[in-house]
Amino acid sequence: MNAASHKASGDYYLFLHSDSRIEDVNLLSNALQVLTADQLEQSLITEHFRLRFIRRSPRNATAYRYAEEKTAADSSLKCNS
Repeated sequence: MNAASHKASGDYYLFLHSDSRIEDVNLLSNALQVLTADQLEQSLITEHFRLRFIRRSPRNATAYRYAEEKTAADSSLKCNS
């Protein structure tokens, strides 16, 4: 990601996992509106998004559920400074 960010140009960067799927057609435009509004108040904004895993077997169900629920919560560890 560091190498990509050094080569990228533009005002915003969006890093996704290779298996990410954006199912809401308005997700990126809505996120950009919030980001732009928040930038008026702060200089650096880092956010998180919910994770949902496609499970092909019941193995590790507790671990997957934990990760999904953790990303669904409003994180107090977000870095806004």
